[in-house]
Formats: sequence, structure tokens, C-alpha cells
Amino acid sequence: MRAEVNRSPEGAVLINHQGEHYILIDYIQEYASRLARTGYLTGDSSCFAECSKQFEIYRDLLRDPESGLYSQGRGWLPDQNELSPGAWSRGHGWLIRGMVTSMEYLPENSVYLKCP
Repeated sequence: MRAEVNRSPEGAVLINHQGEHYILIDYIQEYASRLARTGYLTGDSSCFAECSKQFEIYRDLLRDPESGLYSQGRGWLPDQNELSPGAWSRGHGWLIRGMVTSMEYLPENSVYLKCP
């Protein structure tokens, strides 16, 4: 999955929807939690690094620093670089689910659990 996923110029993993690729807040949970589990099972720390990095990239791209809420995604509007307006409740739930699931598999006291 890591080798085949499409990425934005910033490195964010993109979901394929009807042949187009978009940043979507709920896709991060699937991708990142799979990487964390893979790292846990294989001992490959690069999986932990990629998992953590994707959450950082998504935060930097989609999170409104004033409200703390995330946009639904990017690429869905006519201007492909414009963020989707407004926050999305379900998307926040998926984001948090992905964070919690990922943290279950990251090494205890790991540098990947530290917030910048």
C-alpha cells in the first residue's frame, strides 16, 4: 500500500475516488493505522515514521489553527488546491479513530508519540 498510494506535492496520501485523487480526512485513519500495525508486526520502524508523518502532514494541510478543526479535505472543489469549506463531524471521528488505533501499535515512549 505504501509503495502504490498516490501523494500530494506535500506528501499527503490521497484517496482514489472515481479515478481522481483527493486528500480526505477519513482516509488517513485507514492508511496510518495499517502502517502502525505493519511496523508492530515486522519491527520496521520506517512504518512508524511514515504513520506519524502522515498525521503531521494532514494536520499542517487541513487543520484550522484558530478553531483546531480539520477541513474535510482538498481537491474536491474546482480549485484543486482549495480546502473544502467547514469542518466535518464524521471525518473528525475517523481522524481520531486512526490516531488512537495507530498509538496502540507504536512503541511505548516512542519519538513517534511526541507532539511537535
